Amino acid sequence: MRKAKTGGKLPRFRTVEEESAFWDTHSPLEFGEWEAVPYETVCEELGAREGAKRAVTLRLERELVERLKRVARRSGLKYQALAREILWQSLMRRAE
Repeated sequence: MRKAKTGGKLPRFRTVEEESAFWDTHSPLEFGEWEAVPYETVCEELGAREGAKRAVTLRLERELVERLKRVARRSGLKYQALAREILWQSLMRRAE
């Protein structure tokens, strides 16, 4: 696997609108350190968590849901599955 390090530094945002406009023209991949993961590995990890799911209700901004759907479509995923994976990965990083 290869690691990508971009070294980009995030600006400080004064408002939510300013941050939203920034992310409309930038990718998180431009910032931080990322590792390429083979598609098969992702499928295995997702399959390992196929336990019973519980429905939850979240109130999200319309733009956030639309962006999530766009990214999911490009990745060939359902947006709920992508949201679940983002949440899972975020919690796993915080637990370490």
